[in-house]
Amino acid sequence: MSKNKKIAIIGCGKQAFKHIESLRKFKDFELVLHDNNKQVGQLFSSQTGLEFISSASKIFEDPSIIAVDICTPTPSHTSLVVSAIQHNKYFFVEKPICETLEEAKVIRDIAKLHEPLGLVGYIYRFSPVFQRFKKILQGSEVNLTCETLGKISFAHFRIGGRGSHAVWKHRKDLGGGAINEMLVHMIDLSQWLFGEIIDIELLYKDLIRPTRVINGNPESVDAEDYILTRLCTKRGLTLFCQADLLTPAFTQYLEVQGDNGTLMGSIQDDLPSWIFCNKPTDSFEIGKTTLEVSNEKLFDAQMAEFIQLILGNDPVFGCSIFEALNLVDLIQKLK
Repeated sequence: MSKNKKIAIIGCGKQAFKHIESLRKFKDFELVLHDNNKQVGQLFSSQTGLEFISSASKIFEDPSIIAVDICTPTPSHTSLVVSAIQHNKYFFVEKPICETLEEAKVIRDIAKLHEPLGLVGYIYRFSPVFQRFKKILQGSEVNLTCETLGKISFAHFRIGGRGSHAVWKHRKDLGGGAINEMLVHMIDLSQWLFGEIIDIELLYKDLIRPTRVINGNPESVDAEDYILTRLCTKRGLTLFCQADLLTPAFTQYLEVQGDNGTLMGSIQDDLPSWIFCNKPTDSFEIGKTTLEVSNEKLFDAQMAEFIQLILGNDPVFGCSIFEALNLVDLIQKLK
């Protein structure tokens, strides 16, 4: 593939830096930039050395741009995803794919007319820890039972961070809040590990910190910063997901309880992942076994799968457009 094949990064915020760092490892593709804010885009261009294209229409009409990587806030996703589908571009879009049921319907209707060529950014699927968990839990999505843990009783998903990186992350009208920023990752992970989620119940939601200091300035915000939910899978398993934008240091883990033991894991290196078995199995001895896995370079793995999609290969771990739209249906019940 000649290097005149281009990928356009749309949105020149903090997230774009991570994507560019990973995509630059694929030398056969040239990267270009677009942002609705010309000043922001040109500054980002000078920082990265990448060409800035001021017009979004030029991005989608240029045949040499074969893919777009959408790194914008959620309210802009629908129009960009629809444009990508209509122009037969490969696309990667940060989560969630859209905000409302109306937007989800628009994307579904377009996707039924065109074969969508995209992935949605649920990065926890690319964690070696949770890929290992998926193998251990194999079978539980069908009959609630797996070889190692036996019958699954329940699972807890927890994610928390301090927030306060950008104002939009804490404003409802800009797509911010603990649901869009944090909870969606855990709901996707729960569905990926345990099968289709058919119901979700809001147990608690609050705005605990209505004033934030962001970039040195006090800001009044209105998006929720704490949420606790209960989920039910198609097979009847109960799962709990908790997310917040209050935790001083990023925290993430998953706890699974079965009648033969416990499975604990996290993407954090300072939270070791392990399994405890009451009875030995073919894979694990009785007692506690540490799971030795590395969680480095998740963005590299995620972007590598996007490149494989562009090259014509089927995704292995990535979240499809229709899986992501199902998450939107669930999330709307919490708002």
